[in-house]
Amino acid sequence: MAHHEIEAVHAELRKAIDGFLEGQTPHEAIGLDSDRILAMALYAHELADQGRPDSARLLLQTLAGLEPDNAYLHSCLGALQMQMSDKEEAVVSLRRALDLDPNDIAAATNLGELALEKGDLESAAALLERAVTLDPEGRDPHANRARSLAMVVVAVAKEIEEKGPGALDEIRARIVRLENEGHA
Repeated sequence: MAHHEIEAVHAELRKAIDGFLEGQTPHEAIGLDSDRILAMALYAHELADQGRPDSARLLLQTLAGLEPDNAYLHSCLGALQMQMSDKEEAVVSLRRALDLDPNDIAAATNLGELALEKGDLESAAALLERAVTLDPEGRDPHANRARSLAMVVVAVAKEIEEKGPGALDEIRARIVRLENEGHA
């Protein structure tokens, strides 16, 4: 790097650090406004679609660290963590998203699905109902997925009612068998 380039980088860094020291958030200090952060979140989605989920996760984790009160970023991160089978981390991210924005349909649906997978029918039903209620017109694809999952909860509840509490264990065993055979 030439001397004048080093001086330009130095000046830019000094400005950013001074901004941070004067009370700007780190992302404000380096010139990342909310629109740029959302654009980077879209890029994370593209990375995941391109088969680079680890890069997408790293980018979303960084963005959520820069804007810790941005429910959308936590919701995106949670959805990606679900896809990567990192269920425990997904629950943490999705709960954070719902804490920040109780009207986040995607986060409620994804948390409901995770609760259903665990066999926690009460939580699943409450979360899926929340997502459906937030979209009475049936336009949101996440809420529509919640509607489908809610039907699964009803079917499982009926089966448990008919066959007794052991039915849930039978259902889990069938799901595990399907997963092991590569069907789920």
